[in-house]
Amino acid sequence: MNIQEYLKLSGINQTDFAKKVGVTQSFVSQWLSGYRPVPATKVVAIEKATNGLISRYDLRPDVFPIEDKF
Repeated sequence: MNIQEYLKLSGINQTDFAKKVGVTQSFVSQWLSGYRPVPATKVVAIEKATNGLISRYDLRPDVFPIEDKF
């Protein structure tokens, strides 16, 4: 699942999501637009904030390959 899907499914807005993961709404907007990738330093916080619905593997497969999951 990606962030946009999570926001739609959960009904949470960008500002509240940003607070949960410790960034500004502007950063979330940049991630959603593709202007900036989610930093590897934030993927674990996102995974925790979403109770694993968005995984580190979903966000940054270049840093956290799916093979590492097992």
